[in-house]
Amino acid sequence: MPLTELLNHTGHGRCVITFDPADKKPGQQPYQGIVPLSGEHGPLASNENPD
Repeated sequence: MPLTELLNHTGHGRCVITFDPADKKPGQQPYQGIVPLSGEHGPLASNENPD
C-alpha cells in the first residue's frame, strides 16, 4: 500500500506540528500548526469508495 493511502485514506488528512520549547516562560503555550495534507500537485487524492 502506498504511503499516501496510509496517511490520507479518506482524503481529509491533516498534518499537525507542535513546537513546545523546553525553556517556556510562565503561561506560555506550545505553538501548534495544522495544515491539510498535499502532494506535489495539490491535495492528496481520496481513496474512499463513493457509495
